[in-house]
Amino acid sequence: MAGKDHLTVYYSDPVKKIPIETREAFSKMINEGVKPSKALVTIIKKFKLGSLDISNTLALIEHAYPGIYLMGEGLQSRIVDSNYPNNTEGLTHEEFDEAIDRLKDVYDGW
Repeated sequence: MAGKDHLTVYYSDPVKKIPIETREAFSKMINEGVKPSKALVTIIKKFKLGSLDISNTLALIEHAYPGIYLMGEGLQSRIVDSNYPNNTEGLTHEEFDEAIDRLKDVYDGW
């Protein structure tokens, strides 16, 4: 493959401003055993966000699950491509929760 360029694209848009309390509220729900998808939907409703910017979705997940590798299983790409959780056609809540559980298991196993 000499002479071929390889391009890796990372989602790097800046995090849009949302209330700082969302991080703590999201992490608290996760620690209480609430499924990640339910916690995201609750954050949107509780803080009247209307929708959740992808950068915020990723930031909330990384805050609640420090060390989780979102690129694992292509989860970050699936979140970005589908505009999850605002659109659940490309990534359902169940698929999202299952992927988080699998990624947590990998991280916990290190």
